[in-house]
Formats: sequence, C-alpha cells, structure tokens
Amino acid sequence: MSIHLKNRALTDIGVTSTTAMVNSIRDDAVNQIGAVQPHVTKKQTATGVLNDLATAKKQEINQTTNANN
Repeated sequence: MSIHLKNRALTDIGVTSTTAMVNSIRDDAVNQIGAVQPHVTKKQTATGVLNDLATAKKQEINQTTNANN
C-alpha cells in the first residue's frame, strides 16, 4: 500500500506547477505513508504453530514411561 501512495504522490508532484502544491502533496503523502499499519499475522501464526508443536513434544516426552530423569 505504501508503494501505491508513493507512486501516486510522485505522479501528482510531476503534474503540479507550484512549490506550495508540491509541499502539500509531499506532506500529505508522508502522513499517509506514516499511518500505514503493517499486518503481522504470519509471525503470530508461526509463533502459534511453534508453541503447539513444543506442547505436543512435551506431552510426548512426559508420556514416555521408560525415560530417565
């Protein structure tokens, strides 16, 4: 999304005729790009999978009757 915002700002700046308009477009684009919130669902999902695997392995180890301490 931020790439789209950047490209739109560059296009708008290219057709703008005054310094004030360029500054306004720049400032708006910087604010919009700064407001972009990344989604970290992959990291959260991976952490959940690893936690589930670790729990399953711990249960497997605890159920082994011939394991030594």
